[in-house]
Amino acid sequence: MNLLARVKPLTKVKARRFMRRYRATFFQKFWGDLLDPGNAIGLLIAFVLTFGVRSFKLSPDEMAAEVQNWYDAIWAFLIVAAFWFAYSAGRSYFLTRKAERDAGEWHGTSFVYRQPLLVAILRCKATGQVEMYKVKFADAEPASYVWYTIQLDGADSIAEVGLGGKILMGPIPYKNWPGTGGFLLPQDRIAIFSIKLPLTADSTTARIYCRSFNIGDPNAKDGTTGNYEFPVRQSP
Repeated sequence: MNLLARVKPLTKVKARRFMRRYRATFFQKFWGDLLDPGNAIGLLIAFVLTFGVRSFKLSPDEMAAEVQNWYDAIWAFLIVAAFWFAYSAGRSYFLTRKAERDAGEWHGTSFVYRQPLLVAILRCKATGQVEMYKVKFADAEPASYVWYTIQLDGADSIAEVGLGGKILMGPIPYKNWPGTGGFLLPQDRIAIFSIKLPLTADSTTARIYCRSFNIGDPNAKDGTTGNYEFPVRQSP
C-alpha cells in the first residue's frame, strides 16, 4: 500500500508533464507547418483573385469551373491535413520523449535537470533597502521542493539575498554565498526573491536557476549507493 501511494502520484506527475510538453510540440508541428504564413498568404491571394478580381471577367461556365477547382482543392487539403495530423501526432510523441530526456531525468521522486534551468533574469537596483521580486518556477511541479542557484554579476560579496515561497513576517532570513539552497514551492509556483545592496553599490544582474525539484519528502534518503567496489589489497 505504501508503494502504491508513492508510485501513483509520481506516475500522474510524469504523465501530466509529458502531456503538457506534448501538446505544445504537437501544436507547433501540426499547425505551424500546416498553416505556414507564406502558404496562408499565397492561398488568400489566390482566393481573392478568383472570387474578387477575376470574378468580373469570368463567364458563368468559367466561374463554375473555378468553384469546382476550389472544391477539389479543399477536399485535397482536408485529406492531406488528416494524414499530416496522424504524422504530427506520432512525430510529436518521439520529439517529446527526446526533449524530456534532454531536459533531465527522474531519480525516484526527484527530477534533476542536466543543466540548471534558467528561471529568471533580474536587474536589481542598489537602494540600501530590501527589494523583492516575484519569480515563477514554471517548469517545476506545484508544491514541490525546489533546489536553486543564484548568480550575481560582481555583487556576490556585498549582497544579502534570499529566495523562498512566501514572505515571512519579521526579519527576512538572508542566505549568504554561495547562492544555493532549497525551499517549498507554493501551488502557484511563484517564489519571492529578496535582495539588499548597499546604497553605494552598483546595480547588479541576478540570474536564478532551478537545479532540481522533488515531489516527495525532500529529506528522504533517495538516490543510489556506489556501484564500484574498491579492491581490497591483500597483505604481502
